[in-house]
Amino acid sequence: MVRNQENVLWSLLDDFRNYLWSENGTNKKGEFDYIPSFNRESMNQIGLVIDDLPTQQRNDLRNLKFLDAGCGKGLIVAMARAFGFDSFGLEIRVKYIKEALKVLYGGNAFIQVGWQSFPEIRKQNILKYESYGRYDVIFYYSPFDNNNKEEEFEERIEEQMKVGAYLIANRKQSGKIYKDSRFIKVMPGHPIFKKVKK
Repeated sequence: MVRNQENVLWSLLDDFRNYLWSENGTNKKGEFDYIPSFNRESMNQIGLVIDDLPTQQRNDLRNLKFLDAGCGKGLIVAMARAFGFDSFGLEIRVKYIKEALKVLYGGNAFIQVGWQSFPEIRKQNILKYESYGRYDVIFYYSPFDNNNKEEEFEERIEEQMKVGAYLIANRKQSGKIYKDSRFIKVMPGHPIFKKVKK
């Protein structure tokens, strides 16, 4: 990753630091209310995936679909878009979808047509989502406090991912992927995996 790109992106993220920081903790369903994953490590992880891509893909990220599953207020979606990915987010809470669209589009511009008109952030239960196989890179940051739900979510993604897709799996609960021959770990010390066979 070009160092200048990193500085520009970090400046962008600093602008949102206070705006995005919100309530923390879990709700009655065992889901985290909101964890702002806007640190340099997330940016570094996306950069490591880009570095691992074949040259042709690396040179034109617009053709690659990036998904943040449980995207909260959309900062990772915005970060992936800034890198050049065709980026999307899934979120169950409408209040966070509206905040995410403000991050992506600024201010209240989206209100004139309604938040449902923007495909980048979809209202979706990530435990029931059936289209993880559409994406080239999937990011998550432990959306569930409940270990059983988290493991179910992780296994759903791993099962549906297409061959060649990357997974950035922060705070991963299940260790099954380490023994799963369909996946390789891209970089030691980072929760980044690539699906190499069906």
